[in-house]
Amino acid sequence: MVALLALLPQLAFAAGGYEHNHPDVRWQTLETEHFFFHWPESKHDRNHRHWFTTEQTAARLSTIAEESYPLITGQFDYELEEKVHVVIYDQDNGWEGNGFALAEMDWTGFAARWGPPYRVRGRMDFLEDVFVHEFSHVVSLKAYLPWSETTVGFDLGGLAEDEEWYRRWGYKGKTGVNADIGFAMPVVVHAPFYWTEGGAEYWSHKAGYNFWGTSREAFLRSSWLEDRILSIDEWTTRIDKTGFDGERGYNHGYSFGLYLHDRFDGLDMFSQMAKVSGERWHYSWDKVTEEATGETTVELYAGWRAHLDERFSEQVEALKKRGVVAGREMALAEPAWEREKPD
Repeated sequence: MVALLALLPQLAFAAGGYEHNHPDVRWQTLETEHFFFHWPESKHDRNHRHWFTTEQTAARLSTIAEESYPLITGQFDYELEEKVHVVIYDQDNGWEGNGFALAEMDWTGFAARWGPPYRVRGRMDFLEDVFVHEFSHVVSLKAYLPWSETTVGFDLGGLAEDEEWYRRWGYKGKTGVNADIGFAMPVVVHAPFYWTEGGAEYWSHKAGYNFWGTSREAFLRSSWLEDRILSIDEWTTRIDKTGFDGERGYNHGYSFGLYLHDRFDGLDMFSQMAKVSGERWHYSWDKVTEEATGETTVELYAGWRAHLDERFSEQVEALKKRGVVAGREMALAEPAWEREKPD
């Protein structure tokens, strides 16, 4: 379903949503021109040791959201039909620094706490970067669909029960029948991982809320040095990723979007793919890519890989000319994992 690939969210380290109900909180709602912000506040007295509120987060987000709304929708020339619901949560561990989006429900949410993994991506403002990333999901995953915003599937069902209960009440029943008939056809998304997540990074970059800094460059360079750049098949889906491979999908997709931006003289090829996809149903995203850019996915991927090879090879050669220091760094303390060698 659309929801499965739209869950965003957005660092690869996320666990799974709310683990408990929270009857101790009172939900408040703040409405703006294009959004509803739902935020929790403790039912306890303000002097209680466990009292908390996310009112400040909701207030800050309301400004960020309305400022970014035209900057994201304008990239797709696509105005949303309904207001977007933004849910702020602050009670459970595991979602820090993360968010997710359900585009077909006009719904997104994320934690009020940024958490330590967030710094893997750099020094952007947490609320701005994560919110605009998630909002980019809502808009892009609507803009690229050739059908109605609210269509997620079709269901047709039927039930024919036996007439035994008639006989129990003294009526003459028909021959016992128990038949169940059902039909379901989900309308699924087929946009690849690198486009959905890398695109959200790229579109928030174009809106001015995200940037490609030294942290992302170091992560991409490390992947290149370790020969762990995702293959053209690996960066298609998010479901099978473990370790840092999930984050590589975001990172590589973002880098690919910037590469296409330069390759096509500043044109937004990622948004163009959404427009092409939104015109009619395509059975393959490769067809969308080729129609939008004039080149196949294989050709574009090969060009991006060649670009990385050239860029990072030059950096490695420059480092070698300066002299590479090999061996262990001197330190006053030796960590346990260095001191205690395995048998």
